[in-house]
Amino acid sequence: MEEFRHIGEVLGSLRALIVLQDEFQINRRQCCLLLDVFCLAFDVIAEEIRLNLKLEEKNSKWSPLENPLRELQKIFKEVELYVRQCMDNRNWWVNAINLHQNKDSIDNHIHNLLCHFPAVLEAIEMAGEIAGLNRDEIQRRRVTLARKYDVEWIDPKLFQFRFGK
Repeated sequence: MEEFRHIGEVLGSLRALIVLQDEFQINRRQCCLLLDVFCLAFDVIAEEIRLNLKLEEKNSKWSPLENPLRELQKIFKEVELYVRQCMDNRNWWVNAINLHQNKDSIDNHIHNLLCHFPAVLEAIEMAGEIAGLNRDEIQRRRVTLARKYDVEWIDPKLFQFRFGK
């Protein structure tokens, strides 16, 4: 879970940088959008961890989460570097020219998050499937996760209601 803590630290750094958003001379609204998107992603992941995993099992059953969370941490750090670059006032003309040429940067950061986000959620569910202190609880989780992909959940409204966070 060390990786999840590092992600939280990067998010805290982003929040602290956005407090100074009046100092941004470049892409202020895009940086605020990135913060909102990444905060929401962090909150959803934290909720899934809280619902699916038990703290006392972190040393034994949470190992499948390490690699997906490490990759997610890299994505968060890239966004932090982008926000820092937008905030840098020393060579703001050079930054403005560089960031103007790179119009897909915001889309790219959000795309990276959205591409990797399902893998993190799936890893949490897989770790949650084997988490639990007794066999009945483990079996109930397996049935719940297996039913997630059943035919009756194909209805988009029903799926959205149950799994649409």
